[in-house]
Amino acid sequence: MRVVKCDVTAFDSIKNAIEEGINYFGKIDVLVNNAGFYTIGVLEAATEEHIRRQVETNLIGLINTTEEMLPHFREHKAGTIINLSSVAGRTTVPLQSLYILLNMLTLLLIFYIYSSNV
Repeated sequence: MRVVKCDVTAFDSIKNAIEEGINYFGKIDVLVNNAGFYTIGVLEAATEEHIRRQVETNLIGLINTTEEMLPHFREHKAGTIINLSSVAGRTTVPLQSLYILLNMLTLLLIFYIYSSNV
């Protein structure tokens, strides 16, 4: 086991973490997308900065990490991507509209990857 620090909002950090994992283990078999956060409140009370930070972490971070891993998985003709989320993408939870929206968008990414045989 090896722990590697990775800031999913910084593309260089993603790239370095993946490279470090490949260099240490020889290849990566599983990507676990687990970074994310939510806050409770009405959408109109969220600041633009907060919305951008949540989108960059919960959605763009997941997309960038997955995008960086896909060539490695395709090259080895194997790989598993696990996106940890919550039931918020499948149901309505009061005061969590932004979080729910981002969870729904990650489901679309799963369908895209599945359709490309990864």
